[in-house]
Amino acid sequence: MDLGDHDVPLSGEHLKGKRIALMITGSIASMKAPTIARSLRRYGADVQVYASEEGLRYTTLEALEWSTMNPVVTRLTSAAEHLSDEKPFDVYLLAPATYNTINKFRYGIADGVITTTLASALGRMEMGLAQIKS
Repeated sequence: MDLGDHDVPLSGEHLKGKRIALMITGSIASMKAPTIARSLRRYGADVQVYASEEGLRYTTLEALEWSTMNPVVTRLTSAAEHLSDEKPFDVYLLAPATYNTINKFRYGIADGVITTTLASALGRMEMGLAQIKS
């Protein structure tokens, strides 16, 4: 194979052209995040990671950047990284979904990079710019 270090062999094109926001929270399961990112890329997805400080206790920025080929968002700045108006995300994947983060989302608490990005996604849905499909 003529794959470079960052490349992944394609297993299909189910996610080709899809943008996925992979949000990493504080759990030992965060160690699997680079594997999840590469698996998504194997189906053609462009993966952007948002990582909480707690999530980075179990994986590294370097591993996440290597596995996605994108810089990791760890804090929000004036660039408004949580908004995806120019290049909207097709999927917001919270993995691992900790009990703490689920409850913050449930009660509308947007106090960090993950919960603020989720609140933005919910706002896009309420404006008709995103959908929930079952």
